[in-house]
Amino acid sequence: MDGSVNGKRIAVLGVTFKPETDNMRESPALIMVPALVDAVAQVCVTDPQDRKEGQALLPKRDLVR
Repeated sequence: MDGSVNGKRIAVLGVTFKPETDNMRESPALIMVPALVDAVAQVCVTDPQDRKEGQALLPKRDLVR
């Protein structure tokens, strides 16, 4: 990434705490996604386990639809 994520589109696949759960209580994504957004990356997030909890914990401003 040449040392910068500015303007890069980054996909985050699987944001729950661990596989086969919808729990995000200790998910690294809760720190990584806002940090990427603050660094002006375009972030797309998905997790097959739980969209509802992810949307509640990761503000819409953090995500590119």
